[in-house]
Amino acid sequence: MEQVKVYLAAEEFTALFRLSESEMRSVPSQVRHIVRSELKRKRLLQPKGDMGEQRVMEAYHA
Repeated sequence: MEQVKVYLAAEEFTALFRLSESEMRSVPSQVRHIVRSELKRKRLLQPKGDMGEQRVMEAYHA
């Protein structure tokens, strides 16, 4: 797994902290959730279920 360091203004961090509390996630987990959601929305990352489904179909047709 790769790491990324993100610098946030105090106001941004406070908002992120509040969101993570409201969704019962740690701040790092919340950041990962936000990034993955945005990547999926932009169709740059395939949803988890789709890859498994694709592998099952490939195995079925092999």
